[in-house]
Amino acid sequence: YTCTGYNTGTSYTGQQTVTITNNNTTTGGTLSFTGTISKTYMQNLASSQCTTTPKTVYDNRDEQEYVIQRLADGKCWMMTNLNLGAVALTQNLTSSNTNLSSTIAASTFNSWKKTSGTGSYDNAEYIVQTGTDSYNGLPYGTLYNYAAASAYTIRGSSNSSDASYDICPKGWRLPTGGSSGEFQTLYGLSAYNDNTKMRASYEDGGAAFTLAGFFSNNGAPANQGSRGLYWSSTRSNSTNMSYLFLNTSGVSLTNGNSRDLGYSIRCVLK
Repeated sequence: YTCTGYNTGTSYTGQQTVTITNNNTTTGGTLSFTGTISKTYMQNLASSQCTTTPKTVYDNRDEQEYVIQRLADGKCWMMTNLNLGAVALTQNLTSSNTNLSSTIAASTFNSWKKTSGTGSYDNAEYIVQTGTDSYNGLPYGTLYNYAAASAYTIRGSSNSSDASYDICPKGWRLPTGGSSGEFQTLYGLSAYNDNTKMRASYEDGGAAFTLAGFFSNNGAPANQGSRGLYWSSTRSNSTNMSYLFLNTSGVSLTNGNSRDLGYSIRCVLK
């Protein structure tokens, strides 16, 4: 028999629905487990728990799984793209679970989900993606315009501030950008100082950034597999924020782009 739907080595309390396969015939079934489920949540993570070995952790807002690792810059990074919104939220975003000072109702956040971008500086928007990067095998994750990425704290067509708040889990935040930011520092290290190292999987010692594409005005996500763009917390000018750009041949870190575009998010531990 082969069972799926549970994690080997994890103890469970109550019932866990699994799929049981016998002689290539699949039927649904329920197995009972006794014990406790032990998970490491990003919101409760101590800095000492993040090491140079990749570690699986969970987001307590939606129970989604991520990989984290302490990279050569000494900082703890998410090694997979944020995917908040792929599962409809049932709990509010608050200062106890999100890098926020106020509350965003779950229903409000869920209403930000779109299938095409509208090019709005005022309205928060995100588009959930499927698929994986063929180079490192990691999922593309969700794309967010900046009103969504900043948890609706930076919106409108004129802005004079860096982002202090965002939709990263509590204890985490958007990386800094620009010529002296954390993206630049990471790329400046020999471990990640070319395109292939920035994109290589964490199993292969890379920074594992995916080419997840982006969305723009009145557009569905595009350029998956050819471009990767990641928001920072750093202002570029009144309409733009700094970002990390990767494609199949290079990396750029000092540019800014319009906050109405939808980019990926990687969070870093505070």
